[in-house]
Amino acid sequence: MSDKLKMNQLGMAGEKLVSSYFRSLGHTVEESLSTYDSVKDMIVDGETCEVKTQQPFHIENAFTMKENQLTKCRNVAKLVFVEAPSHSSNSIKIWDAPKGDRKFSTKITKDGRKMFMLDKGRMNLLHTIEDDVIVNEMKSFSNSSWRGQ
Repeated sequence: MSDKLKMNQLGMAGEKLVSSYFRSLGHTVEESLSTYDSVKDMIVDGETCEVKTQQPFHIENAFTMKENQLTKCRNVAKLVFVEAPSHSSNSIKIWDAPKGDRKFSTKITKDGRKMFMLDKGRMNLLHTIEDDVIVNEMKSFSNSSWRGQ
């Protein structure tokens, strides 16, 4: 499977987990019909929600995004990160980045990309998934070489 396809599969899996999580709590969820919706991934109880699925930038304890995603992530009512498991982890964590506490910083990667970061310490842990089948499926979509915790 190509890296791009794995990345798309990872994102779709994260969105499924988030919609399932919110529905399990009794929320109304309407997924976007477009994979490339420039405003949101879903509507939760009438509010826009963007879901980012990735391993964090471990050294910075932050989640990252490219500049072309910044406006969407600033503007949605709910910004949710699904922390994909690293090779040594056996859980998936779902985090909420509260709108009033989204303080973005920047980092230039070793290969010269400008990334925007949100500190995990400013987020709320919503849910942890430890189901081996789901965790292993998500691991199979990872392009990360990170081996730490």
